[in-house]
Amino acid sequence: MGFLTGWRKTFAPDLSLIHSLSFLVRLYDLNYEGYWFDELFTFYVSDPNISFYESYIRIIDTENNNFYQFILKIFFLIFGYNDFNGRLFVAITGSLIPVVSTIIYYNHISKNKIEILLISSFLIINYFLIVQSQELRAGSFLCLIALININHFLKINDFNYE
Repeated sequence: MGFLTGWRKTFAPDLSLIHSLSFLVRLYDLNYEGYWFDELFTFYVSDPNISFYESYIRIIDTENNNFYQFILKIFFLIFGYNDFNGRLFVAITGSLIPVVSTIIYYNHISKNKIEILLISSFLIINYFLIVQSQELRAGSFLCLIALININHFLKINDFNYE
């Protein structure tokens, strides 16, 4: 990966430790609370034991996030259909948010080690991001997709001006 070239000699071990901590923080008490009503619905719609067409009909009836629920359905097909795996999927996507944000910051804003470590640390301990990464809602997934889109937009924008 090209964005890691300058990091190997500088602070890749520090960032690896911080981002590993991000994943552990999001896994802590992952199933502490039961599902809320909207989480139950997401769990119901993403059932891997029904066809994709039946899932689509369930999604259309409620006008919900169909892309997220289809991705979750595929995750359930691969890893099993239970509440922990559903929240595990969201925890994985939520722990990737600080990683992608750090990449965006490094590639497009500043290469200052202290700034990057501080921003990564703030994103990792952000209470709202932690809570959203422990609930079976599309918030963390959509945030990750938005950050990936921002990164690609900035790459295209940088390419056009060079």
